[in-house]
Amino acid sequence: MHDLTFFWRAKMEQLDTVLGEIVKSETDKIVIGLKEYRGHKYVDMRTFFQGDDGNYLPTKKGITFSPKFIEAMIKILQKGAGKTQ
Repeated sequence: MHDLTFFWRAKMEQLDTVLGEIVKSETDKIVIGLKEYRGHKYVDMRTFFQGDDGNYLPTKKGITFSPKFIEAMIKILQKGAGKTQ
């Protein structure tokens, strides 16, 4: 597996494609997007916070995974959503 820690600290402010955002609070949001690194595509779901200048900055709180796991992730989330209602 690639060492993504340095990559995300240095470059995660810029995703290739932002798929969507979920507002958590006035200053926090979850950003879901796509990124390519060393020729491989990844899905990134990460918490961003609003800095003093008003711009949103990424935190370490998040997950990065291969797109091949999207279907499994959706099934698990749907199963969890059914149990929380």
